[in-house]
Amino acid sequence: MINYAHRGASAYAPENTMPAFVLGDNMGANGVETDIQKTRDDVLVLFHDRDLMRICGRPEAICELTFRELRMLDFGSHKGPKYAGTPIPTLAEFLDFFANKKTQMALEIKQPGVEADLIRMVHSYHVEARTVITSTIWESLLCVHALDDTLRLGFLTDVLSDELMDEAEHSGIPQICPRAAVLTEPWNQKLRERGFSVRAWDVDDEKIMRRMIDLKVDGMTVNFPDRLKMALDQDAK
Repeated sequence: MINYAHRGASAYAPENTMPAFVLGDNMGANGVETDIQKTRDDVLVLFHDRDLMRICGRPEAICELTFRELRMLDFGSHKGPKYAGTPIPTLAEFLDFFANKKTQMALEIKQPGVEADLIRMVHSYHVEARTVITSTIWESLLCVHALDDTLRLGFLTDVLSDELMDEAEHSGIPQICPRAAVLTEPWNQKLRERGFSVRAWDVDDEKIMRRMIDLKVDGMTVNFPDRLKMALDQDAK
């Protein structure tokens, strides 16, 4: 099972920042998940939300500011004074850190239009074999597949259906990433029988985490990778 540190070890450090990614790595996560957006001047950065209000107290979206303007903002203080002044990272900084490690990477497209640049960077850092490109935006996954059908793709969903499996199979999307709450044992079995890889998200507590372990999903994104690692290590004994 891949233990994906969700936006890094985001239970402990500011999400989608280098301190969170480094901490997740130090905690023994063998995977990391992050979100890709593009600045007004076309720099790929790591950020989840539609706007900066929750993290920085600003109303703008990432695409409305230049990279220089974003670098002047504080992306860490919301997690406490220890992280005051933490900058937004670029995808290049993230890939540079993980390029020589064995960590699996789930790169989520949050904004249409980043696909070609994202593909180029994945290839430039030679991390294709360890990368799955995911999104809730079906059209972005189709775009990636059209540009490069060698990259692995995963669709993030909170609804499972036979129609979704048919469409994913037809579109060359081998991984289905359901919200943990909708992944029942029968659905997990159906996905497996159809040959899909299964990665669960929105694993908010250890009870849900344990249920996903029992289902033997291929991976899950968690804010507390240390606790998932401990549980997996105990099961392996």
